[in-house]
Amino acid sequence: MGSILSILSSWIITLTVKMKLFRSGLKEKHVDMLVRSSDPAVRVHVRAHYLERKPNGGQHQNDLFIIPGFTAHADVVLSDLVWALKPNIPSGWRIVVMDLPLHNKNICNFDGKFPDFEDIKNYVWTFIEALGMGQNGVPLSLCGYSLGGNPCLRVLHEHPEKINKVVLIAPAFPETRDSNFIELGTKDPRKIHC
Repeated sequence: MGSILSILSSWIITLTVKMKLFRSGLKEKHVDMLVRSSDPAVRVHVRAHYLERKPNGGQHQNDLFIIPGFTAHADVVLSDLVWALKPNIPSGWRIVVMDLPLHNKNICNFDGKFPDFEDIKNYVWTFIEALGMGQNGVPLSLCGYSLGGNPCLRVLHEHPEKINKVVLIAPAFPETRDSNFIELGTKDPRKIHC
């Protein structure tokens, strides 16, 4: 009986995720890329999974790159966010929702090494470049949700001339900037979000 319930639960979750993706207009995709790690001499090959919505006809006026928070999977959490924001995002915008390293289908990225904020910033920028976002005169906007606000601001700081707008949704507290984030999240997770 337990096995049947497990299979049924898994099927319901899969169906729910597929429905969320459909209603948000997002499609699952991936890109292969070499990402610089904290050690500048080291490049790591990753297959990065993401969700994308392109306008009909493929022509777009703006690129919106959404960076999720820690433990927020693009297909579950952010497909709901995109669906909720859809009336406010012009139909001519290309939307890309990434999954962070070690999340969802990106579980093998960085060879199992837990990435630091510098790694994630490099990963985000490499991701943006690999998808050709913000090129050929198309403005690039960033949206950081929760912990995704940190790499969002780091990318803005490093490439201000390439970023048109930045939106932060429930950004994580400044305490997450240091290496004690894991310890802080374990001892008092309330400090991570208000």
